[in-house]
Amino acid sequence: NRVAMVSTIYFIKQNNFRVNIHVEGTIMLNAMSEKLYQDALKNIKYQNVVLNAMGLDEKAKIIVNLGGAYNNREEAIERFKVTFRELDEAIKKRIVLNNSDNIFASSKETSIFNNSSFNCFLEGGSNCIT
Repeated sequence: NRVAMVSTIYFIKQNNFRVNIHVEGTIMLNAMSEKLYQDALKNIKYQNVVLNAMGLDEKAKIIVNLGGAYNNREEAIERFKVTFRELDEAIKKRIVLNNSDNIFASSKETSIFNNSSFNCFLEGGSNCIT
């Protein structure tokens, strides 16, 4: 109900809680299918609307997986870079990229995280990069 939601938002703000939304693993900005890409974009935009409606600034993050490798990890990473550049600036500020440990785990593949202009974290016991 509305009162509970307002109370929760008030509690979050008063206690300086960090809020993150980790979208489903099927939400991939590097999807080869235009439909899957558009669905992912729609979902991420919706999550941004939710965080904005809560009155949260860009410290509230949307965690997305790097996405599928589609048998060519380098092309998949390049596709992600292209689609990321096309996002609204407000959404870019919220995105935190997860490396999908079982897909993008080699040092070559995780170099995207070291040479990026966005927040990210690495799974599989790797150190967090921000």
